[in-house]
Amino acid sequence: MARTRAAVRGRDQELTALRTALAPDGGRLIVLTGPAGIGRTALLDSVARLLAADGARVLPLRLGTGPDGGGDPYALAALVRAVRERFEQLQESGLSEALSAVAQLRDARGRERGGWTPAVVAALDGLFETVGRRERVALLVDDAHAVAEPAPVLSAARRAGCLVVATCEEGAERGPGLAELLTDADRVMTIGPLADDVALSLVRRAAGARLDESVVTALRTALGPLLGNPGTVLGTLDALRRSGRLVTFEGRLCLSDPAEPVALPADHPLLRRASALGGTAVRLLGAVALLDGLDLDALPPLADILEADPVDCGRGLDLLIEAGVLTAGPDGRIAMATPRA
Repeated sequence: MARTRAAVRGRDQELTALRTALAPDGGRLIVLTGPAGIGRTALLDSVARLLAADGARVLPLRLGTGPDGGGDPYALAALVRAVRERFEQLQESGLSEALSAVAQLRDARGRERGGWTPAVVAALDGLFETVGRRERVALLVDDAHAVAEPAPVLSAARRAGCLVVATCEEGAERGPGLAELLTDADRVMTIGPLADDVALSLVRRAAGARLDESVVTALRTALGPLLGNPGTVLGTLDALRRSGRLVTFEGRLCLSDPAEPVALPADHPLLRRASALGGTAVRLLGAVALLDGLDLDALPPLADILEADPVDCGRGLDLLIEAGVLTAGPDGRIAMATPRA
């Protein structure tokens, strides 16, 4: 699903907390976590504007987006690329030498896939100390989960006195490198859903026309608790538009077939996670959706109907719940995370 870069709305509390967390002198490492589409990138962009207005030198680091792809497990290539892109603005003596030292070590790390040596640590320390020699530097790292070992680079920036704000997708595979980052952080903030009225105001703005209330009602019904996820609600609206299901009638944007259910976009993270879990999990998901929920005591007869092993079905339910596709209520009833997943 394409990342939405809408203006942040309804995040005043988070921005206030971030300004407070980043106010002390010295290095700080703040990690923002939240599910896909919750608005981590938009919030990080707002943090960049606030810090720049406060006089900090902002250095954005976009992970997993460069030509290296998955070949940059330590974020060294992304760091070198980010500094080179802002080389003229940094204008620090010795920067070229410090950057070359990291670039050379990056090439060596890429060949050896080895661990961290004192030479790597020293080169990173030297680069960040050079970059932040005269002004306070803010390193803003998007999608820290996209690399295997984000902690060493981010910790080096903090040691040099930089402000570091990193985003991390909730539910991403948490290997040792990501676990280390979360442990090292001065603060981990979880980004929650937007209030329904704020989410729907984003929808009305994105529609670019007078949105009929029937569309708003359909989205609310279809998305349930995911309505407060801006990426999901805007992505669903975009999917309706691309599929030709939004039409203009008497000056209002309406659904062409109101009786047809509104579904999540095919590339939504929840659906991708469900597909990745394999056949039994996918069949269980379809059954729960068809039955509009499932009581745990009904699992054995459902396994018989699906001609599946009850143990495999139980494991499939656990995986779907862990992935956030299904939810388990206090009464043991299993339901869809969103009615139309």
